Amino acid sequence: MLGVFIAAMLVLRTLGTRLIDRYGRVLVLRASGLVALGGLVLFGLAPALPVAAVGVAAWGAGAALAVPIAIAAASDDPRVPPDGSPWSRRSPPWPRSSPHRCSGWPPSRSAPGTPCSR
Repeated sequence: MLGVFIAAMLVLRTLGTRLIDRYGRVLVLRASGLVALGGLVLFGLAPALPVAAVGVAAWGAGAALAVPIAIAAASDDPRVPPDGSPWSRRSPPWPRSSPHRCSGWPPSRSAPGTPCSR
């Protein structure tokens, strides 16, 4: 069954760029999720081995593009610092407003006795 899963992933990864260019990232991701979920359900409820193999193939086909699309979407996020680290020393653009007097990330390390000291 692992071979069926990997073969289905290979086919979809090969065709994935064309699908994304034609239908867009969001539609392909939604369809991939539905196909993966349907394949997983079919595999779990399969009464016979051939039906389970079809479910595994659908599961692999659906799962093939989910991670690459998610990584590409995360890299396009303008809130992520250029170095890719959410823990960079510069303050990111979120949150825009903070209920705290001393906002910003990472928290400031002011001298003791100042309003922002910890």
